[in-house]
Amino acid sequence: MCIPRLQSSRPPGILRLVSTRPYHLGPDRYRFGDGLFKRIGRLKKDFFSTNELLEDEDGQIWVLKLSRFLYIDPLGRPVARYLSLREQYFYRLLQGVEGIPAIYPVAGRNWLLHAFIPGDTLQVRRDVDDQFFDRLAQLLRECHERGVACVDISKKANIIVGDDGRPYLIDFQISMGLLPPMSPFQRIWNICTSHQMHEDLYHIYKHKKRIRPDLIRDWELEVAANRPGLNRFHGRFIRRPYLALKRRIFPQGSHELFFFKKRENMYPGG
Repeated sequence: MCIPRLQSSRPPGILRLVSTRPYHLGPDRYRFGDGLFKRIGRLKKDFFSTNELLEDEDGQIWVLKLSRFLYIDPLGRPVARYLSLREQYFYRLLQGVEGIPAIYPVAGRNWLLHAFIPGDTLQVRRDVDDQFFDRLAQLLRECHERGVACVDISKKANIIVGDDGRPYLIDFQISMGLLPPMSPFQRIWNICTSHQMHEDLYHIYKHKKRIRPDLIRDWELEVAANRPGLNRFHGRFIRRPYLALKRRIFPQGSHELFFFKKRENMYPGG
């Protein structure tokens, strides 16, 4: 794979950071910069974050993502802020790529706003059209061309099947970006990031193999069958213990599908 190089490790524009917490104007009312919003529902709540659905004065729906570690918020607050700032960075870096939600120009140290994408997660909706996975692979390549490895593509909840049938990507807290190769550490980091780009494609074709096996090409099948060594290590020593702990904390699930299961009652006109 040809590794693109970024001219700078900073995003093309810096979000305007305001207070740590969103501005509450009253029950279910918020102000962000000059914009007024009202809360219309909850999209998701898990160990790492809470995602609220907000509507602005023009009727556009936004997702307020508040990074906060459930149960250990004071202890985990510095890490939560760091992950939120990372996600803001990558959203900003990927603006203009079709399939990446727009981000609101005001953000906080541990929260951000991005446009809501009407649709369902790939975890819920499996009846995708014949062009879906080709478009998803192209979306990933455009992210890679901007020097970003998405990393968490294995999680189907991070892939949205829009009402228009097109793919969208969300959740970039643990994504990786290429750096100018000015030091040994940065060069090693770029090697790891390039490896993660290969992992992204592996997971896409793995999903395609399971959801649309009738469309998978021979070379895509070969990619999906060739599980990278780092991926095997992650699955055995990180993912399995993490899922075991998560199921202990959330025996009924982490409410990640809460919104999509009750969408008709929560989304205006949905």
